[in-house]
Amino acid sequence: MLVTSSSYIVRVTEFAELQFGSPDFSSQSSLRDLLLRLRTNQATWSGFPVCFYTESSGKTLYLNSGWQSVPAHEEWIAGDENQTLLKLFEPHVQITDFVHLDVEFGDVLSAGEERLKFRKVEGGKQWEIVRKDVEGKKADGERYCFSKVGSDELSEGEIIQKVSL
Repeated sequence: MLVTSSSYIVRVTEFAELQFGSPDFSSQSSLRDLLLRLRTNQATWSGFPVCFYTESSGKTLYLNSGWQSVPAHEEWIAGDENQTLLKLFEPHVQITDFVHLDVEFGDVLSAGEERLKFRKVEGGKQWEIVRKDVEGKKADGERYCFSKVGSDELSEGEIIQKVSL
């Protein structure tokens, strides 16, 4: 099913969890420049903005962006620019999670929210957006849950803050 959200036509949303060795990665000019290059070049390739969020320890960076399809994203992943970026990031970051979610890109994840609550759970009925891996690579029942801060105060979750580079 093709979903239209704002001016974007979206089929999948990329969500990646990146672990950095230190919490000051965004203040290190070389890493900041690499993140800017990643954001700019991936957005140019895909046609969708790339958003970054971080959590309280500051060592985890969450990337999310829209893609027309999983094969379109796989084409970027295999491409020269992404492979170069992966090699440049390799000494500084580990990709600890990666998934294509069945969520509209223009929804809560990129609707201009500066802060979100996020957690991975089995179930997650109290959350505004509860989505699963479209490719079926994750364990049965594993869901990625997002909500606006303050909208579900009883739910557990990590508050993640949008990163401006």
